[in-house]
Amino acid sequence: MLSFRRGTILFMLACALALGASWRPMRAEPRFLLKSDSQSSSLAHFESHIAWRPDGVKQVHGSSLVSLPDNELLMVYYGGSSESALDVKLYQARFRHGQWEQPSLLIGPAEVGEATHRYTRRVGNSSLYRDTQGQLHLFFVSVGYFGWSCSSINQMTSTDDGNTWSSPRRLLTSPLFNISTLLRSPAVSLENSGFLLPVYYELTNKFPEALEFDKNGELVRKVRMTGEHGTLQACIVPISASEAFAYERNRLYEDLPKLKYQKTSDGSITWTAPAAIDIPNLDSPVAAVRLSSDCFLMAYNPTYDREVIKLAVSKDGIDWRDLKVMDQKDLDRTHPEIEFSYPTMVVSGDTIDLIYTYHRHGIRHYRFNRSWLKEQIRD
Repeated sequence: MLSFRRGTILFMLACALALGASWRPMRAEPRFLLKSDSQSSSLAHFESHIAWRPDGVKQVHGSSLVSLPDNELLMVYYGGSSESALDVKLYQARFRHGQWEQPSLLIGPAEVGEATHRYTRRVGNSSLYRDTQGQLHLFFVSVGYFGWSCSSINQMTSTDDGNTWSSPRRLLTSPLFNISTLLRSPAVSLENSGFLLPVYYELTNKFPEALEFDKNGELVRKVRMTGEHGTLQACIVPISASEAFAYERNRLYEDLPKLKYQKTSDGSITWTAPAAIDIPNLDSPVAAVRLSSDCFLMAYNPTYDREVIKLAVSKDGIDWRDLKVMDQKDLDRTHPEIEFSYPTMVVSGDTIDLIYTYHRHGIRHYRFNRSWLKEQIRD
């Protein structure tokens, strides 16, 4: 009887996994909403800021960013005594009038657990998105028992640019106890006013997935981007209405590990197998954006210790060359803990904003325009 029950349980788990891999409701092919090419201002502009950690918080990490009207920004990150500590909470900070305002507490595990009726031990990575109606969507991971690989995704919304937020709700993303869906990168817009959110699975394997949401912010489809092991935290960059690249963190410890990428030609319904790009990637996520038909920009870590972060540029999104070192150990000797990691980039008209973890003591922010970027490329 015991072996029969064990066999039944294993069969049910296998069916659940198969269901998760093939969950693709019959819907129209998504089409990406491309931003029109923006004209550069005549003068190059570059500025640097640091959004320091909240008072009493030892470490911050995992920041996400969104552009707001009137040249403002909103950032969300998690902070606590360490990355997996029980005192970790989500914080938000606003960039206004050329500077970062004092961060404020957004939500912690206790409030998430109360709202979702699930035991919540930790909160972590977040992703911010502003839809075509002006509503903000905040997605973040939470975990009850065990580690990050057993996380679930929660969603909050705001209709006043983050001044107030709805209660979190837990998304149903997996038939396997609704666990092991995590996120890192920003969503991309679709022509039907919906959006596509890159996520990933890592409980028994590690692979990227994509969640499609409709114009009301409701989840309508999940696509497994690959079944191959070892890639996650995809950054999706549309290149046409039906085509996009996905640049992925490489968890395979090869002799000379390279950044992996995939391509879709049908709006994310199917993706090519992961292939390598000639950019070193030693288990770190990247941020990438498309500025025009012949200009892509990427922020990445070339070393495993994350003591260097660079900007790279490409004409076609495949062949890249280094453009500028944004931070490195030799340039900053004021902190004993050296780390520049988890970059995020957003583009709003002529302005590009880049943020990343700065020694876990704050979030570094660079703001520059296309004219400054052209000068760096020309030099």
